Amino acid sequence: MLYSYKGRYPKELPNRIRLSNGTTRTDKSTFTEEEILYAGYIQVEDKPQVDESLYYIQWKSDTLSWVVIDRYTEDQLKQMRIKNIEDSVQYLLDNEAKNKGYDNIISACTYASFTNPFQEEGQKFVEWRGNVWATCYQILTEVDSGTRSEPTWEELLVELPISPFYVEETDI
Repeated sequence: MLYSYKGRYPKELPNRIRLSNGTTRTDKSTFTEEEILYAGYIQVEDKPQVDESLYYIQWKSDTLSWVVIDRYTEDQLKQMRIKNIEDSVQYLLDNEAKNKGYDNIISACTYASFTNPFQEEGQKFVEWRGNVWATCYQILTEVDSGTRSEPTWEELLVELPISPFYVEETDI
């Protein structure tokens, strides 16, 4: 149970309050409602439980109430979700290239454009990367237009083109 002292930010009652006759009492289990009110404390609702990465909670001393405020606009949240998907796809691409011994997908793709022992592998990476991004952005366009719901990472992963270097365990 929270109390606001003269409109201040709510907290639990202190262990000691001053009574109307000037004396103090130090056992909060014995305080009466009248004594609490006279001491300047008003019982208020508990602080709302929300995802504080998306909202912040403000105490309004004039209304003695909590206000939940969005940290981000809908557009900002949308941009954050898109960025998260893009970062996850980039990680997928880079990780596959690292599995083949390259620093990242860009490094692997640089071998595609000139004659060298890794040219064929580089060309496969270029084609796969282009197809992955094309599929990803097509899905994001459909989400943005409302023709489909936003996929989870697992759902998106199933829809993305498989790496040309993927080997099923049964093939090993």
